[in-house]
Amino acid sequence: MRAVAERGTRRRGWRDEDELDLLVDRGAELDLLSRSVTGLSLGRSALVVIENRPGAGRTALVRRTIALAEAAGIRVCPARGSRTESELRYGLVSQLLSAFPADDCPVWTDARWAESERESEVLPALCREFLGLARREPLLVVVDDAHWADPWSARWLRALARRLREVPLLLVVAGNDGCRPIGLPAIAELAAPRSGSVAAHLLRPGPLSPAGVNMLLATACPGPLDEDFSRALLRATSGQVWLVRAVLRQFARTGLAPVMEHLGELHGTVATELGDRVARLTAVLPEELVGLLRALAVCGSRLDFRLVCSLAGLRTMPESEALARLEGVGLVRPGDEPELSDPVTASRVLSGMPERERAELHAAAAELGHRSAIPDRDVAGMLLAASPIGRPWAAELLSRAAARDRNGKRPAEASRFLQRALKEPLSEPARARLMIELATAELGPRHTAGTRLLGEVISGPGGAEVAEYRLAAADLLLAGGEVEVVRRHLVGALRRDTRPYDRALTALYWLSDIAGSVEDEPFAPGRLAPAGAENVRATSDSAQAGVLAWREAMNGRDLERVRASARAALRPAAGGGALICPRMAAARALGLTHDWAEGLAGLDQVLIEARRVGVDMVLAAVLLLRAGLCLGMGRIKDAERDLAETLRQLPLREWRPLAAPSVVSVQAVLHLEHGDPEAAGRVLAEFASALPPGATEGMSWCHFLFARARFQLSVGEPTAAVADLLECGRRLLHHRVGNPAVIPWRSTAALALHAVGEQEEAERLLAEERAHARTWGEPKLLGSTLLASAHVLAESAPEEAAALVAEASGQLGTTVDDLPGGRPVLSALSELERRVAELVARGRSTSEIAVELAVSRRGVELNLNRVYHKLGLSGRGELVAAFGHRGRGE
Repeated sequence: MRAVAERGTRRRGWRDEDELDLLVDRGAELDLLSRSVTGLSLGRSALVVIENRPGAGRTALVRRTIALAEAAGIRVCPARGSRTESELRYGLVSQLLSAFPADDCPVWTDARWAESERESEVLPALCREFLGLARREPLLVVVDDAHWADPWSARWLRALARRLREVPLLLVVAGNDGCRPIGLPAIAELAAPRSGSVAAHLLRPGPLSPAGVNMLLATACPGPLDEDFSRALLRATSGQVWLVRAVLRQFARTGLAPVMEHLGELHGTVATELGDRVARLTAVLPEELVGLLRALAVCGSRLDFRLVCSLAGLRTMPESEALARLEGVGLVRPGDEPELSDPVTASRVLSGMPERERAELHAAAAELGHRSAIPDRDVAGMLLAASPIGRPWAAELLSRAAARDRNGKRPAEASRFLQRALKEPLSEPARARLMIELATAELGPRHTAGTRLLGEVISGPGGAEVAEYRLAAADLLLAGGEVEVVRRHLVGALRRDTRPYDRALTALYWLSDIAGSVEDEPFAPGRLAPAGAENVRATSDSAQAGVLAWREAMNGRDLERVRASARAALRPAAGGGALICPRMAAARALGLTHDWAEGLAGLDQVLIEARRVGVDMVLAAVLLLRAGLCLGMGRIKDAERDLAETLRQLPLREWRPLAAPSVVSVQAVLHLEHGDPEAAGRVLAEFASALPPGATEGMSWCHFLFARARFQLSVGEPTAAVADLLECGRRLLHHRVGNPAVIPWRSTAALALHAVGEQEEAERLLAEERAHARTWGEPKLLGSTLLASAHVLAESAPEEAAALVAEASGQLGTTVDDLPGGRPVLSALSELERRVAELVARGRSTSEIAVELAVSRRGVELNLNRVYHKLGLSGRGELVAAFGHRGRGE
């Protein structure tokens, strides 16, 4: 059980930085240096090269070596390289000589120092001087930051290293690996074992281990250790000693406890320290190397390093040397494919550039990447921060990269690429296409932005060349439930166009009028007739055919014309690309004609197109319609599957208000079909208690009211059902819907009114429904309406009821009698089917019926489906109303 430090923002006691053990995890290195110093006191010489990246604790090792030598009474000659002295002739040597008085070191006053023509004599003289000093007493020569050594001192160090075997002298040289001008690898070669040479050692201190970080953290801040924080500290700093110290210093300064609650402060400190370090290093690097860093920040390892160097304009030094210097100071990660050490370095390197230069660098990198045929996504990443380059390939490449990201479920990345593509100079069709692509990427996470873009495509500039994109944008908006938005933009587009109006665009406006709630619009259905057609119902356009089929079906006129128009709309278009919403309307129309199989087959093709488009709300709308058609056919399992997929694609809370009630109504009806009125009532009540604004304005609300009325009938509340059914009817009439096949609200309300004794109103409603059903002419609808009428008239007008039953028999293709008590049943109804129907009418669930009748649940469902078919009923609600039961116990 790990101990966890105190939580919250309470402060902790931190030790002074001087008390920290900066040589944690350096046991092997310290042991070697200690043995080297001991050997020196015994007269043995040695060479130790400490070579690592900056910030790995190199200087701490140098200081410990000096301390060990001084404790042993050994004379120490220290020096430290610096950038300011990197060109000073024998600058490092001068620091070493300053450890000796002039009397002990005559070379101080030697005239050869100032005579450049006698340079060849200086190097041997200096070597003899130090070797002579070492012969008198053991000598430690220490050079830290040797990568800044001036060229003259560097040559002297190499010469001295070759002569160490002659005297008791320990030479310790420390510096960043791979850095110029000293070229430490040359000294490292001297550290390799060879016969007859002195002991030579090469030390490369690595990053801290987990145990080392734990120890340093425990030393800095006594108290219980939060091991999670320690691991996070190791990950954030990569075990770099200097960075761990910087974090501990900042936490000590603010008094924060090193616990996971302060993880944000940890990452903030690391980012700040890395950024400041990059700024310090780039301030002293040659301009060429800074340019190479910037090129690497833009290209990373995506381009060949030679191309990166050409992009950076590297001219005065070899590529290998430039890379070695950047690796040496820790700004570039060593490896076969050079790249900057971390994202902070890349960001800080680029932030120092003027914005215009930075954009031009990205543009040049993208151009180079495109010519080199690197992956589209890599080039697209470079283009994101680039200035517009005005090349046709740029927008196309960004579009391709966006498509891959959308398919890979990365919509945010896809949006970024498409937004950048729109900054390029584009033709109107290309711009419209990209706007649609961007809108489809954003319709889920940023719905408002996607809707706005589609609206701009509909009402934007351009003529016939952008017509297909206007249609696609309007189609997507309609499928997503944005009825009022698409209507507003279509009005503008159609008013701006000269006649003849675009047929498909007009069809989409008609569809928005049908689905919406506004009356008397200037472009209402029928007012925008296809050019050259005297009758708006006569059209050869498939989109108009689908919309007109749905409109005529809702009006309940001309059954055969509706079938023909719907079939024409669902007929595969040459070359594909048919609009989604008109075909959905055609499938709905075939559902009202009871041509279920044709409607589902056509809708399956629409479903394929919706999946290709890849917009969740469009796919969900098609799946919901399919669930409704399956429900109408009695394919309950298929309806449940489609509804589950609908809600997986688009949860109920994300549906547009006009369409959301349809989802809830399908949910409720499925619960009722399973004999679970409690579940149906629950989903209806939950939705009604938190209605989204605008949910009651469209056709979907009518379906919700009808579903709620069916629930109320199933639990014995006919009065409440009548209220909802009459409101449903009022709204349907407002939407110009007269066909009872859409929602049989009159007959259902009449049966409920009859059950509560409102005979006159029930007969009036049934007379209206019979007239509408006869006008529509669909046999199953007419048969069920006649049966409902017969039930209501069984007592008050038995002869008329008998005639209606006989007519229903002809429509339904079976013999129908009425039972004593006036309940309609089929003479062909079996005893088991009759018992199932009775129990369902009393509100029993499927499970309860199965137990009572000693049959399986599947057997109950099969018998119930046969009852529906024989009685011409659409579900439990109509069955309950038809049998006149008022509650579970009756």
